[in-house]
Amino acid sequence: MYLMTALIMPIWLIPVTRTALLSFAVGQIVMFRRTAYESIGGYASVSGEISDDIHIARQIRKTGFRTIFLDIRQHVRCRMYHGFRQAFDGLTKNISDFLNHKIISLVSGSLAVVLCFLLPCCLLLPYLVTGHPFSMLVAGTIALLQLTWCLVLYDRGLKWFVPFLYPLVFVFGLIMMWRGYGKLRQGGGLVWKGRVIR
Repeated sequence: MYLMTALIMPIWLIPVTRTALLSFAVGQIVMFRRTAYESIGGYASVSGEISDDIHIARQIRKTGFRTIFLDIRQHVRCRMYHGFRQAFDGLTKNISDFLNHKIISLVSGSLAVVLCFLLPCCLLLPYLVTGHPFSMLVAGTIALLQLTWCLVLYDRGLKWFVPFLYPLVFVFGLIMMWRGYGKLRQGGGLVWKGRVIR
């Protein structure tokens, strides 16, 4: 999620652009002016959306209002999930909605994850052992990824071991992407917080 907001949805662009696609919200706390809320027809305008928080931000921008994303973690705390299973289901829901349930988005996203984040890890040891000319390039790529995770760790207050789990994080990301797509295509929907979302 943190890398997504850095690479795919740069939060710093939200206040300086007008496009509705560059909208981001976290559903635990969303505040807006009453006039903005009424201009979109209230919650009814997004009640059919999976990620209603992001879609309500997009609708508000479409009507001409501005949105901003504030980091208020020093003032507010919210625990969304208790345990791995709940987090897995919740993030599956978010990823599925972000990909818009389209196979082209799923394949493109999967290729990007494999090529940018997983392939360097798979190539590092064989390249170092064989003295491959690109071994230092691959090692440098992994070092930059680790540095990125360390910066996120420092900024977000994550556990010390998170940077060392990054290949697993992206493997689980791929599983979530394909699982969510499969469940939505089969018509079964996604279970989240005891509700079935389609």
